[in-house]
Amino acid sequence: MDRKRIQKLLDLRQKELDKKVQGLALARSEVDAAERAVQAASEGLRLAAEERRRINRAGADWQMWVTTQDWMTQQAKHFAYTQQLKAQADRACDRALNHVHKARSDVLRIEALLVRIDTEIRTKAVRMERRNEDEFQANRSGARQDAGR
Repeated sequence: MDRKRIQKLLDLRQKELDKKVQGLALARSEVDAAERAVQAASEGLRLAAEERRRINRAGADWQMWVTTQDWMTQQAKHFAYTQQLKAQADRACDRALNHVHKARSDVLRIEALLVRIDTEIRTKAVRMERRNEDEFQANRSGARQDAGR
């Protein structure tokens, strides 16, 4: 492959990396939102449990106790649901991070290839310049020898 094609490939991979980074940022924001939902659900569960304890101490009637128990059960289910959503968001974030790592690795490999190509081009240019200088010197000394005869 020539350098121009590899540079185009690098540009393409860099764009892919940028998209993967955006995806990771989105996944992280989803994790943050899920964490806030878990915290809110945890607070709701804590309040429901506290209300039930208050009702138990106050000696409320059975209907109030059932209502409070139902509320606490609902809060516990909501808390479990938000924990599942958080776990899913964490897994999605991990996958997005792995995609970013792979895309970054691809970009680094292509950049290394470009460095090797540039080094090879410079090395060939130096060799060619030396060869030309040697030929020039050989022609010049040959011309001196001919002039000296």
